[in-house]
Amino acid sequence: MSCEFRPREDNAVRAARWRKTVRGASLRTRVMAAAALLVALTCLVTAVLGTTLLRGYLLSRSDAQLQDFAKVASRIVQRQPLQPGDSSRPQALPTQFLVEVVSASGQISMAGGPLGAAGGPRLSAAQLSDTGTPFTAAAAEASGGSWRVLVQLLPSGDHLVIAYSLGDLDSTVTRLEIADAVAGAIAVVLLAGIGLPLMRASLAPLARIEATAAAIADGDLSRRIDHPAGNTEVGRLAEALDVMLVSIETAYLARADGEARALGSEERMRRFVADASQNVASVARVGESASECATECFVVVESAVGGRSCKYSAGNLARRDSRGE
Repeated sequence: MSCEFRPREDNAVRAARWRKTVRGASLRTRVMAAAALLVALTCLVTAVLGTTLLRGYLLSRSDAQLQDFAKVASRIVQRQPLQPGDSSRPQALPTQFLVEVVSASGQISMAGGPLGAAGGPRLSAAQLSDTGTPFTAAAAEASGGSWRVLVQLLPSGDHLVIAYSLGDLDSTVTRLEIADAVAGAIAVVLLAGIGLPLMRASLAPLARIEATAAAIADGDLSRRIDHPAGNTEVGRLAEALDVMLVSIETAYLARADGEARALGSEERMRRFVADASQNVASVARVGESASECATECFVVVESAVGGRSCKYSAGNLARRDSRGE
């Protein structure tokens, strides 16, 4: 069961690794990679579209030439005897088109063919019955390339086969594909050569913003971003960050001033509490001394009047003495 889920786990690991790599890349790398990818895709689409249009245009011209030549060749092959396909005698129609007549029994007679042609197309019975419409067929030999073929039915019941070798057409399309590939590579190289300095110049303010942020993090709140404000993204970012830094510095200074005032008030309160504590201690000591003095001055007075014994404090004695008691 573990083997069954291993491919999914491997795909998930690769996807996670790819996302981590993309997130870890710098902004410059990601922008240049995206630009290079877009240029490569543009070149690829342009090359495919260009080669498709060129191939279609050349095939349409070949088909028109096949149909025009078929009208002439059908009249010629009906008027003159044809040679067997394996005959070494000169052919009647030495043109760029291969002209063959295939009888109902399958015998091939050749009326003309391109000079230096190695072999004609290999046609099936179904292709021989497809008359009036050009189609592409492979050559009888492996290295013969492909042919554009038009089959017409003759009044005698034979099939007139007119073919045009697509070797030149394929060579032209191949050269165009090579040219598009070279042009795409040159475009990517030019993008790297021109885009990298432009990216460095465009992202240089971000490096200054980074240095300013690091200095502010170290405690230098007076630092500002050395970049002129403008309509660019970096200019607007620098301007907004400068405004934010001014607000941060103002708030920090106000907080520091408030903390300093709070510390001063706390110090004054401590001194006041200390002075009040000293005063209270002094008053307490005075009261304690007075209490001790009153206790020491408490006397016992025995009065013989009426045979009573009375105790008076010093204060009572003084009041009684003032009243003459």
